Amino acid sequence: MAKKKTADATTEPNKALVALMSGKKLTASHLKTLRTLGESIIDAFLVHVGVEDPASRTDKNRWRHLRLESAEGIAGMTEQDGQLYLHVEAVIMKMPSDRDLIQGLMREALELNCTLPGACSIGIRGSQLVASATENMRSLRNPEEFATLIHTVMALANTLDDGLQAK
Repeated sequence: MAKKKTADATTEPNKALVALMSGKKLTASHLKTLRTLGESIIDAFLVHVGVEDPASRTDKNRWRHLRLESAEGIAGMTEQDGQLYLHVEAVIMKMPSDRDLIQGLMREALELNCTLPGACSIGIRGSQLVASATENMRSLRNPEEFATLIHTVMALANTLDDGLQAK
């Protein structure tokens, strides 16, 4: 009996990955397995960049809290309409209260959006200007693609934050 449990445990991630890549509807079991897999890939990235204990950077909603120099962000797996997504978001700056400053900032942010790499975009979340990317797990073929998306968003926020705040 113990061998069967071990075999099932090792094949469940493979079954979930096959279902993910097939394009077919994912079951609740597949979604749970794939979410855990995605989170473990994010945690492996954190370890790779020097975080000894990714759990110490994980909140009650399972978001991993990130930092790259002056940029602070989050990364995690989200589910919508039976699909799983890697979502990464980093704060560029707090929005100014002056309407004239907001108008100029929004124009610059929209102009920047036209030239941003890959899936990154700039937007407003609450009272903050953020860099973000959301990618369907079906299109992320390996852990390096998770890492690239996380690093790209964090590096973008880190690059833009000082320059936009100065303006």
